Amino acid sequence: MYLFFDTETTGLPSGPVSAYNKWPRIIQIGWLLIDENKDIKSKNSFIIKPVGYNIPERVIKIHGITMKRALEEGVELDYALHRFLSDVNFARLLVAHNIAYDYGVVRGELLRKNIPDFLKGYSQFCTMTSKPILDYCKSFRANGSRQCPSLSELYFLLFGEKLNNAHDALTDAEACADCYFELKRIGFL
Repeated sequence: MYLFFDTETTGLPSGPVSAYNKWPRIIQIGWLLIDENKDIKSKNSFIIKPVGYNIPERVIKIHGITMKRALEEGVELDYALHRFLSDVNFARLLVAHNIAYDYGVVRGELLRKNIPDFLKGYSQFCTMTSKPILDYCKSFRANGSRQCPSLSELYFLLFGEKLNNAHDALTDAEACADCYFELKRIGFL
């Protein structure tokens, strides 16, 4: 099974993931657990209730999750992490767009909670930085650059449609899954 996931956060890291206090906090986590037949076995999205930190205005402009909304709709981080790790147990491959970032953010939260990093033993695939993705996107660029695509760009290249509601963790996880399976279908993976 595949686990596609995404996070929306308080910003960007300012140090290595081992220095978890320099990594952003999760504001929203979304994921899908999908089997080989593309059947969704689990689909979850949680806004996290911020405890001991604020959501900067600059990131609210990106994902739209305000402190008020997070405090009203959010769940405890422990609950969301427990649900996420429960589904990870069924996966053989973790997939994300910029997986180094999303994995790092989740790992930072696990370290803060003194929870073992259960993700490190799993195979991972990145729909942003992997060579087949870069090769696919290169063929569409006039200058032939191998620049990493945004998820919205990759989605548009594959489906000819704008990705609506980007920067919602579940929407982005769903788009990541759509892109991954389409790239497999057309023979790039």
